[in-house]
Amino acid sequence: MQFKKITASADNILSGKYRIHRVILVSGSDAASAILFDGTQVGAVDFAGIKANAAYSEGHEIDFTVGTSISVTLSGTNAILYIYYS
Repeated sequence: MQFKKITASADNILSGKYRIHRVILVSGSDAASAILFDGTQVGAVDFAGIKANAAYSEGHEIDFTVGTSISVTLSGTNAILYIYYS
């Protein structure tokens, strides 16, 4: 299993077919949220959303196969999202 550290919203973080196993969101000084998309953010279908209170982390097990690429909308000061995939 591999992981990707995300610190800002971006399209096409990983291109290709991947299976997402787990996501962990670490918030900074305020609450944070992340939405994951299969494809680019504009017009894509979101497949996961996660929120964490200030100075807290939240993790979720996911079993989702991405067909084209992974894109993320990330909000919150100094928020970090870890995506575990294979």
